[in-house]
Amino acid sequence: MKRLLIVLALTAAAQATLQVNYNDPQDKCEGQPCAKNFNYDEGCATAIRNQISRELEASFTYLAAGAHFAQDNVNRPGVSKIFFDHAKEEREHAIKLADYLSMRGDRDTSYLQASYAPLKYSWTNVMEGLTDALAIEKVVTRHVSETIDACGSDWHAADWLTADMLDEQHKGSREFSGHITKLARMVASQPNLGEYLFDKEL
Repeated sequence: MKRLLIVLALTAAAQATLQVNYNDPQDKCEGQPCAKNFNYDEGCATAIRNQISRELEASFTYLAAGAHFAQDNVNRPGVSKIFFDHAKEEREHAIKLADYLSMRGDRDTSYLQASYAPLKYSWTNVMEGLTDALAIEKVVTRHVSETIDACGSDWHAADWLTADMLDEQHKGSREFSGHITKLARMVASQPNLGEYLFDKEL
């Protein structure tokens, strides 16, 4: 009986020692949802929000390019599909980033209040469109890398951005670079038909 009482006393003492206060005083917002994100570095969250805006701007530009090359007086359906597909991809990137912020507890949706518009609405030819697209991909990729740097102290965010977002950006750049090389060769060999044949092969 004496041994049992000793065990119970030691157990009670251990439980008292191990009690943890899970109510972080920083999270108390007077009964209202906290606007500030305390789940990770605010600088990282800001960088990701800015990246959402860049992805949406790229998406709108690709959407404009897809519509341009689909016009009956341009008639490059294959090229149009490339741009519509990339418009969807960039929009999905923005959704992924927004979903990630939400998962981490962020409640700042100020990026939704911005006004987005294409960087251009028309292009002289397919080469110009592809060259502009490659430039956009490079800029977005550079900003993804800068976002990863901003999230360097948050290993989870940095790892996710590197493995998922940065990988897709490199693939996008490689795709447009390949299209540019192929189109240049076809136009060089057949100046009058190169662009048409390139579009037909897509």
